[in-house]
Amino acid sequence: MQIKKLITSSLVGLGLASTLSLPSCTDRASSRVSNELLQLDTIVSQEVFLAGDDSLGSSMRFSLQYVYPLGDTLLANALARQIFSSDLVAGLTSPRELVKVYRDQVREDFMIEAQPVDSLQEVDSERIPWEFRQSNEFVYQDKYLVSVTMSQYTYAGGAHGYYGTAHICLDRATGRSLSETDLFVEGYEDALDQIIRQRLMHQYNVSSDEELEQEGFFSVSDISANGNFYLTDAEMIYCYNTYEIAPYSMGQIIVQIPYDLLSSILRSGSILEAYV
Repeated sequence: MQIKKLITSSLVGLGLASTLSLPSCTDRASSRVSNELLQLDTIVSQEVFLAGDDSLGSSMRFSLQYVYPLGDTLLANALARQIFSSDLVAGLTSPRELVKVYRDQVREDFMIEAQPVDSLQEVDSERIPWEFRQSNEFVYQDKYLVSVTMSQYTYAGGAHGYYGTAHICLDRATGRSLSETDLFVEGYEDALDQIIRQRLMHQYNVSSDEELEQEGFFSVSDISANGNFYLTDAEMIYCYNTYEIAPYSMGQIIVQIPYDLLSSILRSGSILEAYV
């Protein structure tokens, strides 16, 4: 289904951050970035899409809120590529044009998938409006980095909709999206996974994998870093979307990791050295 693919590809794609090396702390200190916080602007697009020419056709409620930085073209373009994909951003000259093209893409997918209603008997079941909601917000920023959260919800029939959250961390000096390999030493994976599981135990006030599974989690030994995190000046915050490590009924799982717990795997020259 195209609509489901749209949310899946958007959220998964955001986890595929660049693994290029970051500049050293010295390079960053002398970069183009000022100490001032970014000025932000917002574009809101809301509409109802109708499939077919008569009132019995399917419909979709579309809502998009796009928050983007002003006065920093490098960062604005980097954010747009993460939220809307590089292919969509290529050749577009303004945020409003980008929002329009993205809106048209969602509408096109809906029109392909929406089924017309053939009789009055089908109206009650078929005319439950589809939904597409997407928004982003700047959850943290300073002179070193910007953390943005993008949330998306789709409903195309069934028991419930699909929702998810993806986090984007950008180095303000380079515009690069930050991944775990930018932050931690080679071979960090097992240690980071163990830290995440320990923080889950702390948050749920239990002391073993078995007790976490009794809380409702899937196989705890399989829980690992998923690349879906954001950074502040005090902690690294992971998000696990529904069904990822726990059932739908538990909702999204948030794991907060203070930086002092990560010091043993911190890479020399990492942007996090500014906060430890």
